[in-house]
Amino acid sequence: MVLKDFRKFIEARSEELSWVKSTLQNLFDNSLLRLDPIDEAIKHLSKTTSAGNTIWGYEIKGLILPVHNIRHICPQELNMVRLVIDMSFTANAALWDGMNDPFLTYGFSMTLFGELEGEKYSLCWHIDKDEAPMSDEFHPLYHIHYSNGKEHLPVCRDYKYDWGSAIYLDVPRLMHYPVDLILGIGLCLTNFHPKKRFESLKSQVGFIRAYREAQNNIMKPYYFNIVSQWDKNNRSLKWKTPSKLCPQLV
Repeated sequence: MVLKDFRKFIEARSEELSWVKSTLQNLFDNSLLRLDPIDEAIKHLSKTTSAGNTIWGYEIKGLILPVHNIRHICPQELNMVRLVIDMSFTANAALWDGMNDPFLTYGFSMTLFGELEGEKYSLCWHIDKDEAPMSDEFHPLYHIHYSNGKEHLPVCRDYKYDWGSAIYLDVPRLMHYPVDLILGIGLCLTNFHPKKRFESLKSQVGFIRAYREAQNNIMKPYYFNIVSQWDKNNRSLKWKTPSKLCPQLV
C-alpha cells in the first residue's frame, strides 16, 4: 500500500467514526452520552502517517451510552443504567479487505453500571485477542468473558466510582468475533435496547456504510475462517486457523 492510498484509508476510517458520533447524537438524548472519546480517536487517526509501514489503530476510553432495556437486569429498579465502552487496537491496513486477520493487538470491554438506594452495581465483559501459547488452558484466539471494571475502566476509576461487590469470573472464555467501535455499537444496541433502535440505524446511510465496511473486513474473515474447517478449498481465505478461533474443533 503506497503512502497516498494509506492516507485515503485513514481518512475513510476517520469519516466512519464521525458518522458513528453523529448517528449516536441523533439516536439518544445527548445529556446521557459521553462521545468525546470518539473525537480523540479521530484526532489520533489524523496524526497517523505511513512512516514506511501500514500500521494504524485507535483507542476509546470511557464512551458512555444509555441503556433502555433493563428487563433482563436484576435488580430492575436500578437508576441511571449505562454502558461504558473501552477499547483499543492496532491493525495492518495491508490486511484490510484481504480475508485475513487484520488485528495485531486488540481489546474491547463493556461495563454495565447503575445505582440503587445508594448502592453501586456493575458488571463487565471484555473481548480480547489472546493466543496464550504457553498456557495450559484453552483460549479461543478471540473470546469474550467476564472481567472486573476496576481493570478495564480507568476513566471511572479516576472518578472514584464505588464498584460495589461483584463476583469475578475468568472463565468461561467464549469464542466471539472481534469488534471495532462500529460493530461494538451494534453489539450494545442489540443486547440492551429494543429491536427498533438498531433497526432505525439501517436507514442511516453513512452509518450503515461504515457498519458494512467493518462487517466485511472483521466479521466475514472470522466466520469464513471457522467454516474453513469444512471448506478447505476456499482460496480467497488467507487466514486458515479455525481451531485457534474454536479450540473445540478437531
